[in-house]
Amino acid sequence: MQRIPQGIVHVHFVNERKVKPETIDARTLAAIKEDIAGKKEKYLSFMAFDKKTLVFWLSMFVPNPVPNKLPKGKYVPEHIYHVARDANAEELLGVQDILRFYEKGEYGIKGGMTLEEVHKQVGPELERHELGPLGAFDLVYKDVVVRFIDDQVTALKKR
Repeated sequence: MQRIPQGIVHVHFVNERKVKPETIDARTLAAIKEDIAGKKEKYLSFMAFDKKTLVFWLSMFVPNPVPNKLPKGKYVPEHIYHVARDANAEELLGVQDILRFYEKGEYGIKGGMTLEEVHKQVGPELERHELGPLGAFDLVYKDVVVRFIDDQVTALKKR
């Protein structure tokens, strides 16, 4: 299963092993997504996928009770949803672009690649910008910026 780093700086997910995964259909999850839209305390994240399954976590945000202290808060998963993967589910849940990036890529770069794989594919970067947390950085190339979170490619932006 391909995990998708979330890129939330100074916020952590906790206790995910205590949550039993549930299998639901894409329409039900789309309704949940719509229901929580705009609610700051709830967060639905696309966490992983394989050829047959899309995995989402519905988490509650709990801020750090000590102001200005890191981590700034934590996300406590309340539900882990497994959804059967097909074109309809991908479209309904709005994950087609993420899946395309991880499976097909752009400029020879795919989501999930390591630093070594990127260097092998496109060569050394012009600049490297550290983003704060260990394993989070941008590699700047002539035409693109490659973002790494947890030491793997998570995004690509044209310059």
